[in-house]
Amino acid sequence: MRICMVFPGMLGELPPAITAAVALRQLGDEVTMVAAGCEELTKQILRENNVEWLGLGMTRYPRGSLGKARLRLQFGLLLHGCVRKMHPDVVWYHTAHAMEYRRQVDRRAPDALTVAHAHELYDDHGRLRGLQERTIAASACWIAPEKNRGEMLRTASSSRTPWWIVPNRPLETLGDPPNGGTGAMEVFRRHGGSPDCRRFVIYQGLIAEDRCLLQIVEAFRQVRGPELGLIILGDGRNRRFVERLRAAAHGDGRIAMIARIVPPLHLRVTAGADVGLLLYAPTSLNNLFCAPGKLFEYAWCGVGVVMPLFPSLTAITEPFGFGRGCDPLDVSSIAGAVQHELDREPNERRSAAAAFLRASPSPPEIYSEVGGFLRQLVIERRRTP
Repeated sequence: MRICMVFPGMLGELPPAITAAVALRQLGDEVTMVAAGCEELTKQILRENNVEWLGLGMTRYPRGSLGKARLRLQFGLLLHGCVRKMHPDVVWYHTAHAMEYRRQVDRRAPDALTVAHAHELYDDHGRLRGLQERTIAASACWIAPEKNRGEMLRTASSSRTPWWIVPNRPLETLGDPPNGGTGAMEVFRRHGGSPDCRRFVIYQGLIAEDRCLLQIVEAFRQVRGPELGLIILGDGRNRRFVERLRAAAHGDGRIAMIARIVPPLHLRVTAGADVGLLLYAPTSLNNLFCAPGKLFEYAWCGVGVVMPLFPSLTAITEPFGFGRGCDPLDVSSIAGAVQHELDREPNERRSAAAAFLRASPSPPEIYSEVGGFLRQLVIERRRTP
């Protein structure tokens, strides 16, 4: 079965897409990933797993409208050439931004099956939400990362086609976990952090206002101990907010802001922390019903987790005693949860994290079911005159 996967962004920023491509390639399918950009380390992972990559060589998503228009044109031409050459049996769209190219692909490959991979809800973006719902309704099958999101999408799209829940679990978390290490301390000191700090709380991900980072900085200062450092690891597209965050952290040697490190190298830093922060403001359904890849990364690294008291998170973590919930907008609540996780014995945190991972669905196993379903459809189509 020939599968063309589509993502018009930086592939390293969407680890579940990499997991899907590698899992299906390991099942024997021919997989080509068409993406606008891809860092060298990500390309290496694809090559090692015999996944073909086609891209534009983009290194950063454009900010201006002219740059975005140019990207859409160039990516459309790239995808057109790939479909014409490959003649895919399946076209697999990652995110609604990829689904914008479906009509173009359908004209070139009308017999190809459509798979809609709904990584987000887009409840605050009507056009993309509607596009995703229409694509789901027209698809042979579709994927959601979490049960509540899936049920909402199924209802909104009136879809009658099969769908699967595949958690946003990055590929690297399916292997042997790291065993602590000094990565956090080394990076912290290299970026001006105090040499007195020997235990670390880490936030990794997008630098954005709805990730409660200003509250995190304030809460961190309520957690006592000169030996404790805060690492904020990631990049942000809103320059004004990034500067606000830098100003809030300025002058505190216990806080280090570090630019994004290419996955999976960032996990060498995470593995050296004691607590990982995973906070979202309740500003959208997408935030309320989330189960992001960072949750699995923190668990794989064996660190404690501070997360919002949202149903999508507590339902899958509380049974194992993994992490601590808080009000993500309440500074004292965040500080109390951080202190709780710091006070736990490291072995207790690691055991809870390991139990959570063991009970989590395995993406390769689910993709085996999805692949079997699609292959049967492809065979039936080939038999039809």
